[in-house]
Amino acid sequence: MDKLITLFQQQFPHLVKDMHGSTHHYDSFRLNPYHLEGDIWGHTLMVCLMAKELKVSKVEQLTCLLHDVGKPLAREVVEETRKVRFFGHEGLSVYLALPFLLKQKVNDKDIQVITELISMHTDLYKLIKRPDALDKISKRFVGNKELLKKLIKVSICDAHGRFVDENQANSFPREDSYWSPFLNKIETHKSPFKPKTATVLVGPPLSGKSTWIKNNTSDSSVVISRDQVILDLCPGLNYTEAYKKLHDSPSGSYDISTELEKRKKEAIKSGKDIIFDLTHMSKKARRRSFSSLPKDFKKKALVFLTPFDVIMNRNQTRNIETGKLIPEDVIIGMMKSYTAPLYDEVAEIEYSIFRD
Repeated sequence: MDKLITLFQQQFPHLVKDMHGSTHHYDSFRLNPYHLEGDIWGHTLMVCLMAKELKVSKVEQLTCLLHDVGKPLAREVVEETRKVRFFGHEGLSVYLALPFLLKQKVNDKDIQVITELISMHTDLYKLIKRPDALDKISKRFVGNKELLKKLIKVSICDAHGRFVDENQANSFPREDSYWSPFLNKIETHKSPFKPKTATVLVGPPLSGKSTWIKNNTSDSSVVISRDQVILDLCPGLNYTEAYKKLHDSPSGSYDISTELEKRKKEAIKSGKDIIFDLTHMSKKARRRSFSSLPKDFKKKALVFLTPFDVIMNRNQTRNIETGKLIPEDVIIGMMKSYTAPLYDEVAEIEYSIFRD
């Protein structure tokens, strides 16, 4: 753990500086009861200390070190309530963590697990408060018992690697006896044969989806692209102009959704495999694409993991070359909504991880 902390500070001092300079508090009088230790880097070090004491695995150590790297960028001050929030920091942390994982030459399988853990590292806090927690957790982690074991360890390190106001903050269970019923209820994943496949591409703009389509599709599949729908609805305009026109129109979102549904129905009638080329960052977005599909389609997710800085650089390069520019805050908003797909959503999951 100590070596990882040292490497991170040496190789990514700008992220450490941002985390060190970003506090959980509104001001010195209105403290965050869940983070009395103050700044994000201080909390991260406390989480890493817990990871060291509990002797967790290398994958879990890396998750603990990187789980909150997106917090400074996600930080919002809510003046009405005089509080600070970090909505979507889990998703942002995935894309900001990738450069360090790639620099350490972490293998693809471990990167998949680490980013899954980062994207859902706050989930257990919410789920265990529900009266149906046992059913919800067993459904979410079907076929992923080992992932849940790791998430429990990471969540324990996160929850206890901090100072809290015990009058306002609930404690997080760390006893094996508490978690055993959840782990024992996890069933194996079963994927029955289906003659056709519907694949959702998961990733923010410029993460490599279009290149993958160009190199990996044939006449045996139909591609449904949101970007193409936007262009087709605004003939004669480039993408930036078309996007703005539809974004500013009261009926823009409806028109796009209606056309996407129309193309989905046509694709189903074709009898071919379907590839949905949208960002699909959230469970809700993926569920929308899969809705109304016949039962003879196998559901698959293909996740593109590309570092934050690579995506932003590609955006500027494409703007120079084609005039197509996506506002940075739009891309950041999409990253904030990212949740890793699991087997409660799809029958098959594949990852495409950026390698320089």
